[in-house]
Amino acid sequence: MDWITNIQAMSDWIRSWGAVAIAGSILLHILISITGVLPSIFLSGASAVVFGMEGGFFVSHAGEVSGAALAFVLSRWGSRKIKKLQKWKESRWLYWMIRHVSGK
Repeated sequence: MDWITNIQAMSDWIRSWGAVAIAGSILLHILISITGVLPSIFLSGASAVVFGMEGGFFVSHAGEVSGAALAFVLSRWGSRKIKKLQKWKESRWLYWMIRHVSGK
């Protein structure tokens, strides 16, 4: 996990991507926002080193906002799926099928 906190190594890694560095950095920010377990401050620092303070701010901001929006959409989608599963559990037909097949 030492590589996550090493901003210089991370910025060198992002620089090695060449022309796709901005898109890759935004995608990494989105991934970090969705997972919610990794701190994004180190990637934001690396973005500031690679793209400058203003450019790094906009790259980090675009990734974080996009990631938050996508995480919201995914959580809404997941909650709908869970509600559908709960409705299936309450179904008398399904309950009868499970009892009939299992013999209980």
